[in-house]
Amino acid sequence: MKMKASLSLTGLVLGAYVLGILVFSFAQVDKNSIGVLRALRNSEEYRFIDPGLHLFFPFTTRYETYSRSGTIKFHQYMLGNFVELKQIEVINVDGMKVVLNLTLDYEFTSESFKEALTRAGGYSPEPFVEHVCRRTLLNRMVNANSSSFRDACYNDFLYSASQEAKDHLARQGFNLTTLMFKPFEDRPAELREATEHELQRWSVVKIKSNGE
Repeated sequence: MKMKASLSLTGLVLGAYVLGILVFSFAQVDKNSIGVLRALRNSEEYRFIDPGLHLFFPFTTRYETYSRSGTIKFHQYMLGNFVELKQIEVINVDGMKVVLNLTLDYEFTSESFKEALTRAGGYSPEPFVEHVCRRTLLNRMVNANSSSFRDACYNDFLYSASQEAKDHLARQGFNLTTLMFKPFEDRPAELREATEHELQRWSVVKIKSNGE
């Protein structure tokens, strides 16, 4: 009888364990990330989970993770069978066409990243970081003379642009410990005299930009 009772108890424990596995799921959050548990019926309802192993109910909750650090590409690269053009191009004050191929490394602290996620509705703030950094680069490139993109001056230009973008993001409530533009694969800035067609097209782009 004791043996049967012991087996029955073991069976119940195992059954409960298996049922728990079927009903609940595990969320593993890496140490450099923040997890987000989001309600399936209301995407605006969410809560953060810190690094570690967590249980959640998959029938009512969706699990997402976002890294505190990353790299944003501002250069031409292949995306599947398509060429993705994300390099930065402007016509500067000297009438030169300037093309920059860059990468942007960024990192939030754990607490500032939660604040950034909150400001982004519980989603990654990276698209906003990319938008601000691209606009900062465009504005600085337009007003810089051609010598700013050569040799040591180019490094100074990228550093000051990094600091300006970082300060701008901080004013928006996005505080980063690291934000730095770097030449992609050590490529130098590309400069050449703009064609008449490019100058005309750029004047239209500037008019639209000023109207935004």
